[in-house]
Amino acid sequence: MDDPYFVDRGMGILTKNIFDFIAKETKISYSLYEGLAGIGWLYEHLSREMFIEDDSNEVLQELDDYFVKVCKLINLSGNWDLLYGSLGIALYFLKRVDKEPLYANLLVEYVRDLSSWAKKEGDSIKWYSATRVLIATRNEEWMSNIIPMIHEDSSLIAVGAVHLIGPDGLIAKLRDRGYKVEPIK
Repeated sequence: MDDPYFVDRGMGILTKNIFDFIAKETKISYSLYEGLAGIGWLYEHLSREMFIEDDSNEVLQELDDYFVKVCKLINLSGNWDLLYGSLGIALYFLKRVDKEPLYANLLVEYVRDLSSWAKKEGDSIKWYSATRVLIATRNEEWMSNIIPMIHEDSSLIAVGAVHLIGPDGLIAKLRDRGYKVEPIK
């Protein structure tokens, strides 16, 4: 619509609602779906479509600085979700990458991090949380201690239940190495 009255009125309503929402929220999410990444993405999109005449770099610089600081932390938390996690923030930076070359490096680093957390299972690739990767790593390290222990003598090895389950659990790792693992009756 080219009528300046309606464009100005629509932008006034949109801008007022966005900033009223931000002002009312004491703890706003960083997510694409219901938080800062989504608001920033929308603002950039509207600016590119010329619904907003403001310089989006000037308006979004503080938000960009915030996301540069927290993106790595969010990624390390294992929250890679599009709507609520680091992938949503990556999408925000992808929308802004041509305005700041630094964001291209950030996106490359993000993809590198994402690749390092990927685990191939059959024909698919999965991403596990940092906690799950930590547990799998610890289980693998423990295996180098457990094997000699069970060969020396009868052994009772007490671990938390989280270390027993799944393809990276101690039970699966022992079975993969040919040991017979059975519950005590």
